[in-house]
Amino acid sequence: MTIRELAKHRENLEVIECIDRKLALNEAHICVQGSAGPPSFEKRAKTDRGYIHGLGTVSLLTEKSKLEKENQAIEEYINSIPKRRVYKALYHYCLDDSLNDPTWDEVAIVMGEKNTEALRKYVEKYLKII
Repeated sequence: MTIRELAKHRENLEVIECIDRKLALNEAHICVQGSAGPPSFEKRAKTDRGYIHGLGTVSLLTEKSKLEKENQAIEEYINSIPKRRVYKALYHYCLDDSLNDPTWDEVAIVMGEKNTEALRKYVEKYLKII
């Protein structure tokens, strides 16, 4: 994978957030009353949640699922990197929520690195080898 492919994680999160906002508009809550069953058979209320079909709900859920799987693959790839320096750099550059759209300068500062360009090139070289 390339750094560009790994950095797509942040873009996917933004799209997932947008999909969640759209799905919230199609959410329905239903309250039904029924029997609790043996031995008392007393009445009880049950609340169900779901989405109204139509209005692109199925396509939104499909897209969200696809993006979540892609993000999971990116996270697993980054977590499987044995080199600590590369792992930390990619974690901060691609996954860390405390940094909003970080630059390599910001990643280097967080990691305590002196040379930003050297860190970026080291990570790129490592990813080409794999």
